[in-house]
Amino acid sequence: MGYCALRAAAAAGAVLRRAFHRGEADDSRAEEEIRKILTVGFPQYGYHGEEFGVRFASGRSSRTSVAGRSGRRNGGCRKGLSGSIGFYRAPEGWAAGSGCRLRVSARDDAGDWFTWAEGTGPINRNGKAVSILGANAPETILISQHSDRNAQANAILAAPMRFRAVPSIPYRLALVAAGEARAGVSLNGPVGWDHAGGHALLLGAGLDLHDRAGRPVRYDRHGNSSCGGRCFGGSASLACELAGGTGTLCCTGAERTLNRTRSAGLNGAAR
Repeated sequence: MGYCALRAAAAAGAVLRRAFHRGEADDSRAEEEIRKILTVGFPQYGYHGEEFGVRFASGRSSRTSVAGRSGRRNGGCRKGLSGSIGFYRAPEGWAAGSGCRLRVSARDDAGDWFTWAEGTGPINRNGKAVSILGANAPETILISQHSDRNAQANAILAAPMRFRAVPSIPYRLALVAAGEARAGVSLNGPVGWDHAGGHALLLGAGLDLHDRAGRPVRYDRHGNSSCGGRCFGGSASLACELAGGTGTLCCTGAERTLNRTRSAGLNGAAR
């Protein structure tokens, strides 16, 4: 699936990159490129995407390709936030088989590429194997780009770790998998197509994605999943601490708060 996913990411990335430089969004056309390439290359798989929903595979296959783009909605392109693209193959409806993640406009439009497939060794970032993993990652939590609106509160609440504002939950998860941080968080009701590609990369790094109760996120045979409105990517111990510990970690101030408590009801600002 790797080469096919790379072709799909490149084609959709070109669409989103052009839209980004125009200050626009072109989600449907980008996903059409993804769907066309993946479904032609793998007719035995179903397809589940944000714009076009579920397309069932021929026969009785329970394998599903999940595709998504993130970071463009709510005026993201007009605010200078480029998009990212990800794919995930869900073997028999469980955890990960392979993942591909592209940050469209990173590295001066060359893109920031993350790939991994089960049984092929470590994660690759821009063609090179990732060597910084786990305990060697910086003491950093990646949260919504809007967290900088209340930087002082976030710095206090993230201590003794630091926080870093990064657009797009799948990109945050990819960066965690690549060893740039200890955890990536989303509190804005992410679903399968938002986090699946990044989740696959986490598994390739020996990490996982956890729901609001600290349980590992899993998928059904059609690629659906539920994290209870919040997800935490990283080691099991840190994800459980973030999901069920005490205190709060703000995103944008009093009105938008990333909570470490299960009972708190306020949402984060962006996926």
